[in-house]
Amino acid sequence: MRRLVVLGSALLAACVPESPSCARLPGGASYCLQTSEGVAPFEVQQKIDVAFNGRRETMIAQVEVDAAGMRFAGLTPLGQRLLQASFADGDIRADGIALEKLDPALLLALIQLASWNADRVRAGLGGSAELVETEEGRSVVKDRKAVLRIGYTRGRPPMGDVEIGFPGTGVEFRIVTLDEIDIK
Repeated sequence: MRRLVVLGSALLAACVPESPSCARLPGGASYCLQTSEGVAPFEVQQKIDVAFNGRRETMIAQVEVDAAGMRFAGLTPLGQRLLQASFADGDIRADGIALEKLDPALLLALIQLASWNADRVRAGLGGSAELVETEEGRSVVKDRKAVLRIGYTRGRPPMGDVEIGFPGTGVEFRIVTLDEIDIK
């Protein structure tokens, strides 16, 4: 749990977002959260494995997106709440034990960078970096160098699995969508 806080500190060291709804990405790019207007509503549970500094941590996440906004809840595998964050009407609300060092705008930005349509993501990047999209994934490129790589497996988000890496930082996320069990 403390390691996730350290992860946030490593990712965001010395970076101050332009506004509370904008997140700095390693490499100098930034992403400002976009509204959920026009995004197909979804709700998904995911297992997030984070690798950094030779360590690996796991978090369970609940992500909900609808016309009212987006919500994220992160829990330890045993159910202790680490962080809750939401974005609606241009405002971010967050609470939890991981807030001291972890920018909730960054977590919400990663969801949007991986799953919002390319035009919305480009609007969020606001010219701070370029979005390069292929069938296998996306990259955020600044000064001809990838600062973020997103790979898709088992389909596209929100229901597909995602691998996110910040080249040069050693930080990687592997996000696996937890399939719903059909109990009859």
